[in-house]
Amino acid sequence: IISFILSVLVLFIHASSFSQYSGRVTETLPPIIYFFRQFFQKSLPLIAVPLFFPISGAVFFRNYDNASFPEKLLKRLKTLAVPYIIWNILDFFGKLC
Repeated sequence: IISFILSVLVLFIHASSFSQYSGRVTETLPPIIYFFRQFFQKSLPLIAVPLFFPISGAVFFRNYDNASFPEKLLKRLKTLAVPYIIWNILDFFGKLC
């Protein structure tokens, strides 16, 4: 449940960047609505990424033993580094075109 809530907050972080390009004037909003918009779109989501760090560390070492550490590390490398490298290569070639 916590990971889902944090994922939604990360989505809010990324969605808030679109408001810069919408052309809407936020100063015309009533102050209370502007406050809640700022809080839920810019302030509250800032806790999501720092909380993912200790949660992922706790999950990684949940069933830890010395024998399975290399296998776990290799699995993490495959599931995190390989997609990261692929997406960066695609982005690089996408910017060239």
